Amino acid sequence: MQDLKTILQIVGGVAAILFLVATAMSYRTWRWHTLVMAPLVLIAAGFFLAYSVLLLRTHQQWREHHRQLVAELAEAKRKGHDLEYGVIADRKLVADGIRQLRQKEIDLTLDRSRMWTGCQPGKPDLATGEVTVTVYEPTPHQIKKGMNLFVFDGREPAAGGAYLGEYRVTAVTGGEMAGGEEPMAEAPAADAMDKDKKAGDKKDADKKDGDKKDADKKDAKSGDKDKKEPEKKEPAPAPPAAPVAGGAKATSTITLVPAWRILPWEQTRTKNSQGPWTLYDKMPVDNHLLFVDIDKDPVTGKQLLDKATNLPVDRVAQLKALAVTGMAPVVASPEYVKDFQPAGPDDPVDRTTVKVEFLKDQIVGEASAPAVGVGAAAAAAPAAPGKPAASTAILYPKGSVAWVARNTVTDSKGVEILGADELIKRGIAKAVPGEKPRFERELRDYAYLFRSLYVERQRMAERAAKIKQQIEDQDGVYTENTALVKAAEAEDAQLKFDLEHYKFELATVDAHLEAVKRQYVSVWDRLRTAFRANQQLAAQLEDLQRRAAATIDRRAPAPPTASVVPPAGPVPAGS
Repeated sequence: MQDLKTILQIVGGVAAILFLVATAMSYRTWRWHTLVMAPLVLIAAGFFLAYSVLLLRTHQQWREHHRQLVAELAEAKRKGHDLEYGVIADRKLVADGIRQLRQKEIDLTLDRSRMWTGCQPGKPDLATGEVTVTVYEPTPHQIKKGMNLFVFDGREPAAGGAYLGEYRVTAVTGGEMAGGEEPMAEAPAADAMDKDKKAGDKKDADKKDGDKKDADKKDAKSGDKDKKEPEKKEPAPAPPAAPVAGGAKATSTITLVPAWRILPWEQTRTKNSQGPWTLYDKMPVDNHLLFVDIDKDPVTGKQLLDKATNLPVDRVAQLKALAVTGMAPVVASPEYVKDFQPAGPDDPVDRTTVKVEFLKDQIVGEASAPAVGVGAAAAAAPAAPGKPAASTAILYPKGSVAWVARNTVTDSKGVEILGADELIKRGIAKAVPGEKPRFERELRDYAYLFRSLYVERQRMAERAAKIKQQIEDQDGVYTENTALVKAAEAEDAQLKFDLEHYKFELATVDAHLEAVKRQYVSVWDRLRTAFRANQQLAAQLEDLQRRAAATIDRRAPAPPTASVVPPAGPVPAGS
């Protein structure tokens, strides 16, 4: 601005001198109106010159400001590109961008799926297990009738936090989606994101070249402002939703019933759970990273040291300490202790992985593809820690590093998936120096295990009910048989009494019979004696009759054919 004042003073001085010279030389030939117009023209020229200088300066300032804005815009675009796709230096990704973080988020939430925290349960119905749960956020929560939710008590395990079971949503009150709101979309596939990234890189590169050309054109046409087209008006955004009065949270309630039969102690545990609850629409999966760094500092990642001995802490002791608080499973099996630790000679080959560097491009799922370990992570397309990589379309470029299963297997389609030993043998990859093979425990599908437990428990309950029914039937038969036995015992007692009575009567009869027999013998003896006496008397009588007949015949003879005298002979024994 100081330079401008100096220039104006010089130009004004020269103009004044020229004006005075011209006036002195022409005052005799010029007329009065010419003399009046000359200073006016001089004054106007001075103002025009001043405004021209100001316009030039303004134009220069706007051009300089425009260049600065273009540079700032280019820097902002570069930062936006870095934020979107990450920072790349020497053809290597040194800082993650939105795409990488989104992919990591997808990897982390793919198995967990959706989660609702801070839910407050009501008082459950002990007869049916039905419970009403208040869901505070998000709004809308997108919980629908008929969904199955896995319910956890959100408190610390030492305070009673635990898995409460699988429930089915039977009713939803409130929490509906607002007008025009889209439901939660599924996670995009990794290959689609890679295509978007490549397209975005190309588009940004084209934009950079176009921005430079546009900046030059705008500098050349900065004065042409009248040819600008009228700006298009953006549609008015929808008015935001009215906030909840008093700062209260927007709530909704859902009604849950057990998806499987629960036992009385589970109903009591649910009743005693005061919340908050955490709901999942998919059972959280097992992960190698849960206890792999149990002996390391969570912030620095360095080995933890025992304060008393200043020696590295024992993993077994750390896991047992967590098991006491309920944060870790029972550590009777050594697999939790050995997980992600250097493999030993006795460890099974199918649970051992080797860190290799690929010397050729490989694609998982194609012939001669590597068998990726459950903890593998590739440089080009990193897989989620603790999960196997996808079966197809995951490229392992030359120079990438990954943990690969040691043994070679064949998938369900008959494709041979090479293990680390075979990859090294064929020269496709090489072992990373300084990295020992590590042991990876078998991950557990807790949803399958719990559902299998529920099914088996249901079978056992049905079997127990059947056995109970059989026991009741047997009890009925036993009661009936007991009654029959008692009746038989009573009858047996009666029969014994009758037997004793009959024995007594039989003894009486036997005694009477003996007496009768004795009397019979006595009577028979008397009869025999009397019979013999009668025989003798009969013989005597017969003898007397013969004698009498002979006397009669002698005294009164009869015809010769008739005689009263019986013939002589022996007397019959029965007569």
